[in-house]
Amino acid sequence: MAASKRGPPAATTPAGSEVAERLVKMLDQVEMRVELLREHASSLEQERRVLVDTLSSVANSQELASLTPAGCDSGKARAELREEVGLTVERLQTRVKSVEVSVSTPRSEDQEMALGQVEQYVTDLVLRMASDPKGVRALCKTYLSACSTDAAGPIDHKFQAAILGCTADDQKKTRRRLEAILATLPPRRC
Repeated sequence: MAASKRGPPAATTPAGSEVAERLVKMLDQVEMRVELLREHASSLEQERRVLVDTLSSVANSQELASLTPAGCDSGKARAELREEVGLTVERLQTRVKSVEVSVSTPRSEDQEMALGQVEQYVTDLVLRMASDPKGVRALCKTYLSACSTDAAGPIDHKFQAAILGCTADDQKKTRRRLEAILATLPPRRC
């Protein structure tokens, strides 16, 4: 009989409902902070990827191979300048790759495969940047059109099939990465 004298559960008492309300409010604030943290980390992750892509483009650039110091015809001076720039690129690549930022996105097996395909498309695009900037610009635009619901130009349908298999987060990240790649390309000349 002593058990029947306990009274209602704590959450139904005035003090209990205040505690529950405070907890819910606190959890709402924590949730907002978690989302903000994920956004900041995603932004840092994107910045790192842009830096890696830019350095990769410079390292594979035909301009680097034909680099000539101003007013210098000496083959030795050209080789030294190329070596200096190459070493700087290598040093920066090592430094940027030492930074690890990761925001994990839950994915199904199919989404993992689709993301792998999309990443291969983008990697191939980056590798072509140095040798064919005009072609890369055009292809990048078709990839961006594939990421958009209101395409502004031609669409690469194979890329679109792959990107549609990805999570919404991966689609957004890919679109931002493509926009960053497009911004690093020299402007199109008529």
